[in-house]
Amino acid sequence: MNTLLKSFGLFAMLFVMTFTTSCDRKGNDTPVIEMTISEEDAVDVIEGALTMDTEGLVSELEDAAEVADKYAEKTFNEPCGVTFDSTFTVVESNAFITASYSNHLEWTVYCNNAEIPVNLDFSRESQGTYETTRMESADASSSAWNLDNLILGTNYVLNGTYSRSGSQTSKVRNENSLTSTIQMTITNLNVNKGTRRIESGTADLTISGTSTTGHSFSFDAEVIFQGNGAAVVVVNGNSYQIDLY
Repeated sequence: MNTLLKSFGLFAMLFVMTFTTSCDRKGNDTPVIEMTISEEDAVDVIEGALTMDTEGLVSELEDAAEVADKYAEKTFNEPCGVTFDSTFTVVESNAFITASYSNHLEWTVYCNNAEIPVNLDFSRESQGTYETTRMESADASSSAWNLDNLILGTNYVLNGTYSRSGSQTSKVRNENSLTSTIQMTITNLNVNKGTRRIESGTADLTISGTSTTGHSFSFDAEVIFQGNGAAVVVVNGNSYQIDLY
């Protein structure tokens, strides 16, 4: 009888110890929340790579048009085939955005046999930060363009590539944090010579990156420039309207 009671007591003690250890282990486990980057998050980053106030694509197109205007108006007397450069800083602060970027431009104009400028190569490197009501970003970008119709026509026509990479923190939805890289190829972008605004053109892009919890993402998108400061970003058949300026 004593042996039976001792055995039962030992079994009960082991059961309690096992149950307690199991509970402790469960209590100490902290679940890791996987931070998934949504299509909408990606579009917000793409918007920052496009818009004027964030020193995006349309900002450097305005820089390119300003350089081109000098040759079209013959206020530049620089020789053909020689590369020139310029460096400057842009600071923006209003109720909607704060931004600060350093920019470096390079350009080379090409002429015909009569020494009349006909097109130019243009590139820009930019680095800085911006903060809007929807997102914070620290990023850098680079580009390479060929600008045609330097003298003829009412529009400059640009073809080229644009890339932008950095880290972002969203202020909306799940407030995700991520690193991202955008690679963009732009085709037949028409920029009005009078307003320096985009009238038409398209861009194909890929945005990829990683959330702070290690979740990888990648989206392909098309940008359709509609004129009047508007563009549409199409991702997986879904359209998102962007105000460029």
